[in-house]
Amino acid sequence: DCLSCASPRLVYESALDQLHAHTPSAINGYAGWCTCETSAVFVAGLREALEEYGQVCIIFDHAAELLKYPEALALLLSLQGLCQDWRVQTIFVAEAAWESFHWTTGFADLLPIRFPSYTSQQLKAVLLAIGPPPSTDSPSANAFANFVPLFIDYYAEICTDVHELRYQCWQAFSNWLKPVRDGLLQISDTEKLLFHA
Repeated sequence: DCLSCASPRLVYESALDQLHAHTPSAINGYAGWCTCETSAVFVAGLREALEEYGQVCIIFDHAAELLKYPEALALLLSLQGLCQDWRVQTIFVAEAAWESFHWTTGFADLLPIRFPSYTSQQLKAVLLAIGPPPSTDSPSANAFANFVPLFIDYYAEICTDVHELRYQCWQAFSNWLKPVRDGLLQISDTEKLLFHA
């Protein structure tokens, strides 16, 4: 996850820790599998993983964060050439379009895979899986499940971004429950709650 790595060095070290199934702990002094002072150390660690596993696939989640480090992005995009082995694969998961990456590394030959937007049913399933806001003391376990379809029916036409919908859903759910918390309505009065909100 590139969000948790504040520098290219941390990206490299995190990748190698995961590839070599290494977890920093008290036993090893909370040290990583290796310290990547240079990109050459990272490439050497990848070669070792290739020898051990035969094939290496590194997935970089939130890859748009790598745009802050053009040199690191160029290195990661050219790992097959640097390792001189086609068995090294890199996958970049990002919401940013390929064009955002291409300006920094025009030489790289990538295969972008685009995923369609969520349908209303999928958005409902995602929001229900995420659940209500952590700070909500819901009077009923079904309250959020009753609220989400109503919310999606209204908001799905306006926005399909899951992160934005989650935020808006949590805000609206809190407002939706206000009459229940104030004792004006019962949680089972779904229709009245809808018009009261």
